[in-house]
Amino acid sequence: MELNVTEGDVYAEARYNYQLNDTSYIGFDFYTDERFNWQIFSSKYFSKVGESQYIAAGFSYYYNDSWNDYSQLDANYWKLDADYYFTQNTSLGVEYDENSDYKFIFSHFFNRNVAVEASYSTVLDNVFKHSSFGSDIYATIWNTDVDVNKFELDLVVQF
Repeated sequence: MELNVTEGDVYAEARYNYQLNDTSYIGFDFYTDERFNWQIFSSKYFSKVGESQYIAAGFSYYYNDSWNDYSQLDANYWKLDADYYFTQNTSLGVEYDENSDYKFIFSHFFNRNVAVEASYSTVLDNVFKHSSFGSDIYATIWNTDVDVNKFELDLVVQF
C-alpha cells in the first residue's frame, strides 16, 4: 500500500499480484482519494501460451462520486482489454469500454527502452465523453453529434 500526495491531493494505491504457476499470474490494483470520492479497481491476467507467446486480459472499473451532480457525466465507467504477444517484443491488443468505444493497438519493443506503437481508436457520439484511452477527454457540450476516429503512431522511450 502506498500513500501519495500530488499537487495537494492525497490518494492511496494498493497492489496485489498472485502467482498462479510458473508462467501465469493475476494482479489487482486499487486507487482512491482520501475521501473515497473516486475509486479505480483494475485486474490483469497474464499467461504464457507457447514457446514465446503470451496473452493478457484486463478489466478496469472507475467510480467518481463527485460527478453525481452533473447529469451529463457518468459516475461509473468500465473497460476491458486483451493483448496477444507474438514474441516478448511484439503484440496486438484491443480495448473496449461501456460506451462501445474500441481501440486496436500494435506494439513492438526494439529493446527494453525503445518501442513503437500504432493504434486506431474510436470515441462515438455522446454529449460528454470521458475516455480512458490515454489521457484523452473529449467534451462537446454544444455539439452533440460527435464521432472521433483517431490514428496514433507513438515512439516510446523509457528511462
